[in-house]
Amino acid sequence: MKPSFWLGAVLLLAMPAPLRATPRVTLRLQGATLHQVLRRLSRETGLPLQGPGGAGGDTYREAPGASRVDMDWQNVSLGRALRDVCAVFGLRLTGREPQGLVLQAALKEPAWREVLIQQVAVSLRTAGQVVTRDAVPGRGGETVTTLLQGTLAVRSLEGDAEYLGPMSGLVLVSRTGHVWQAPVESISGPGVPDEREYATLPLRRSGELATPLRSIEGDLMLYDRVETYRLTPITAVGRDGPELRAGPVRVRVAGAAAAGDLTVRLQWEAGSSMVPADLCPLRAGWRLTEGNLVPLQTTRTGDALAGGTASTEWRCAGEGPPVGALLELEVTLRSRESRTVHFRMENVELPFDRPFRLLERPQGLKPAIPASLRAARIVPDAYWDPDGGVLLLPVLRGGARVDVGLSRKRPDGNWSPVRWVSVRVEDEPVRLEGLAPGTYRVRLRAPQGTGQGNFRPSEAGEVVVGVRRGETTVWSAPRKPGVKP
Repeated sequence: MKPSFWLGAVLLLAMPAPLRATPRVTLRLQGATLHQVLRRLSRETGLPLQGPGGAGGDTYREAPGASRVDMDWQNVSLGRALRDVCAVFGLRLTGREPQGLVLQAALKEPAWREVLIQQVAVSLRTAGQVVTRDAVPGRGGETVTTLLQGTLAVRSLEGDAEYLGPMSGLVLVSRTGHVWQAPVESISGPGVPDEREYATLPLRRSGELATPLRSIEGDLMLYDRVETYRLTPITAVGRDGPELRAGPVRVRVAGAAAAGDLTVRLQWEAGSSMVPADLCPLRAGWRLTEGNLVPLQTTRTGDALAGGTASTEWRCAGEGPPVGALLELEVTLRSRESRTVHFRMENVELPFDRPFRLLERPQGLKPAIPASLRAARIVPDAYWDPDGGVLLLPVLRGGARVDVGLSRKRPDGNWSPVRWVSVRVEDEPVRLEGLAPGTYRVRLRAPQGTGQGNFRPSEAGEVVVGVRRGETTVWSAPRKPGVKP
C-alpha cells in the first residue's frame, strides 16, 4: 500500500510581511508576439496567463508570421497591462480558470464612458432592454411593458478589486423623470484583477422607456486597506501540520499532496480589524524550481462562527505536485474600516435607441396556396410562389411519367436538398408554373419500368437555369453529339 503524504508547513522565525495585493508591472518589450508577451507577464507577476490556442503555455508553438508589437509599461497595474494586451491583439478576458486568466478573441464592443470618482472609475458595461406590446385586434389600444437590465463595471485605480465593496442605493432616472430603485448584486466579472462587476436585477415598468437615461447614480463602499501574504515554502509533514499566520489570520493546511487534494482553513477573531477579502482571499499552487507557478483550483466549502472566532474553509484541487515543487499559498485580507463614495453618470446613451415599429402581419409564413391551384400545381411547396416565374421543360414524348428534381441555390452559395415531383409526359412542353425566383439545378429521370420513346435520362443530365418573377424560362436538355431529337 502506498504511503500518503500530508501537508503542513515549515515554521518561519518571523511573520511574513504583507505584499502588494496585485503586482505592478514594469516591462519593456520590442517586436514581441502575443505568446512572448503573455510569458513575460506571467514571469513578472507570477500569475499564469493563457491566450487563444494555448498561447502563453509551455507547449504552445507559434505560427510563422505571428503579429509583433512593442509594449512599454512603467509601474502600471496588472489590470492596465492586461487591458493593453486585449486592445492590441483584439482579445478579451473571459474569466479566471484553474490554469490562470484566460484571454480569447473578442468581437468589437461599444466603448462606454467612464466616470472617475476618488479612487474608482465607474462605467456601464452591458445594457439590455425588452419592450413587450400586447394588442387585441379590433379593440384598439395596446399595453406596453419595458424590462431593463444592465451591468456596471467598477475599476479600482489602486490596481486591486479587493478594495471595492458592496454597491447600494442605485437609482436610474429616465429622460421623462421616471425613477427606478435598482437592486444590485455583485458578480465575479471577467477576472481582471482591478475590476469588479455589479449586475442590476431586472427592472420592469409599464410604458416605453424614454432614452437616453437622465442619470444613473449610487453608492459604493471602498475598503481602506488590502494586504496579501505569501506563505512559502510549505513541505510534507504530519497529518495535522503546524499553524501559519497571515497577519491576524491563522492558516492551517492538510490533505493528500500526491492526489492534489488539499484543505485550507482560515481562522480569525470575529472583531479583527483585517479579515479575508471578499472576492478571492486564497490562491494556491505548486511553485516549480524554475520559478513558474502551477495553480490549483480553489473552492469555498464552508463558513463558521463560534465562540467569537470566525473561520472559512477552502478546497484546493488539481494535479499532484511536480517533481521538486513546493506548495505556495497567497492569502489576501481587507480592512473592516471603509468609506462610501457616491457616483453619478449623466445622459447615459443606451445601445437600443431606435424607433420601434409594431409588426402588423406574421413573419416568415409562406402565402396560402389557392384551392383552384392546389390540385393542378406541380411545383413543390418549398419553391412555390404565386407571383413567381414559369419553367418550360422540353417535349417528352412516350406517354409515360417523368420525375423532375429541383434544387435551389441558397444565399451562402450552397444548394438545397433535391425535391422531386412526378409529371405526366404529354406531346407538349411541361409547364412548372408559380416557381419562386432563383437559380435551380434541374434533373430529369424516368421512373423504373418507363423511359419509352426518344427520352433517355442519361442524355438529359443536369442543367442550371435561372427563373425570374413573371417571366418564362425555356429549358432544353443537353444531348450527346449525334443524338437526334
